[in-house]
Amino acid sequence: MSSSVSSRIIVVPVDYSEHAEMAYAWYVENIKQDGDILHILHIHEPLIPSYVGWTYQEVGAQMELEKQRVMGLLKKYEHKLGRDKIRGHTHHEVHHRPGECIITYAKNIGAHMILMASRGHGKVRQTILGSISGYVLHHAPMPVLIIPKPHHHHHMFGCHDNKEIKVAHNGATYDKLAESVEETEM
Repeated sequence: MSSSVSSRIIVVPVDYSEHAEMAYAWYVENIKQDGDILHILHIHEPLIPSYVGWTYQEVGAQMELEKQRVMGLLKKYEHKLGRDKIRGHTHHEVHHRPGECIITYAKNIGAHMILMASRGHGKVRQTILGSISGYVLHHAPMPVLIIPKPHHHHHMFGCHDNKEIKVAHNGATYDKLAESVEETEM
């Protein structure tokens, strides 16, 4: 009987935030398995600022700066994958709807899971704009593991270290999960 390690394909969307790095670290410390294949995915929206009054050279220079910034981010995660002895790839997409892009990418590579940070925007901004993690949680056909932004609330009995994780799979609703998390924080 031959023993083989089955590969889990996991998409980890990242941005420039410390919280994205913490989500990656959470994976390494808590659920990393031999055989996993991580796809580190960075998506940024197309640069369509108002360049009124900018010269062609200035616009080109701005685009080159953004390209260098993206390449630096991907190199940082390539280094982390090597350091942590994880098989994986880094990938970059330009898309005006990051949530849709994450799901499409995950489907195209046959991902088993998406693991991502929650940006932790305030309630007003999240209500008006929605959130990328919320969109992915509601629409992805595979399990989604969202690592919440750590809270630094100090309670009477010590520091709350926020270990709740929001997970939805096949029809579970984000709202019900969010309610259960809020109840545990009281």
